[in-house]
Amino acid sequence: MSFEGKVAIVTGASPGIGATLAEELARRGAHVACVARARSIGKHLQSGQQGTDPASGRGTAIEL
Repeated sequence: MSFEGKVAIVTGASPGIGATLAEELARRGAHVACVARARSIGKHLQSGQQGTDPASGRGTAIEL
């Protein structure tokens, strides 16, 4: 399934299910916004995006 041109917001983008989901959505063409409690999560996801455009993703740290 293609997600070209779609925007996906992944909450709980910590390593595990959330990070894996974000990476898969990016591989399928989505512009991905990741939300997690730790700022390091965004860096983790950006460095792990092999074969995807890092400019299509965003990482944000928030305190709930």
